[in-house]
Amino acid sequence: MYFNDPEKDANAPKTYYMDEVACFKRTFMQAREDSPFQSIDESMAKFKGRSSLKQYLPLKPIKRGIKVWERCDAATGYTFDFNIYSGKDMDNTDHEGTILGERVVLKLSSTIRNPDVTLTFDRFFTSANLLDNISFPSVGTCISRRKDMTKFSDEKFQKVIQISPE
Repeated sequence: MYFNDPEKDANAPKTYYMDEVACFKRTFMQAREDSPFQSIDESMAKFKGRSSLKQYLPLKPIKRGIKVWERCDAATGYTFDFNIYSGKDMDNTDHEGTILGERVVLKLSSTIRNPDVTLTFDRFFTSANLLDNISFPSVGTCISRRKDMTKFSDEKFQKVIQISPE
């Protein structure tokens, strides 16, 4: 695919040339009904050219490319919705006082049509504030050192080992 329009406005966002990809988003959402279990995560689209959107993530299989936030079916991996990461949002007033992971989940979950969806996401997205504010049942891994994370006693985290009688 090639995106180019010499008439780019000076105040245009970084994703100006790729905003036409929104036709894919509409098609993805219309093609299938929401599944009951969905996952939100990041992925990399391989890209070798020059762009301010290009990221380097050394632990990913695709190390250099454009980062994409995706909401997918947990069983099949079908993409229901996605957003291209364009860097730090300076004028993002949709969800003030939230961290990046919370904003991503709230934005991707706003397009869910079925109210009976359970979301799962990893530790990058999970926070106590998000789990309080999201309108869907959610499962996520917590980082105990994260800002505003509820402190639990050590007793709650200890494993209980049960030995069955033989």
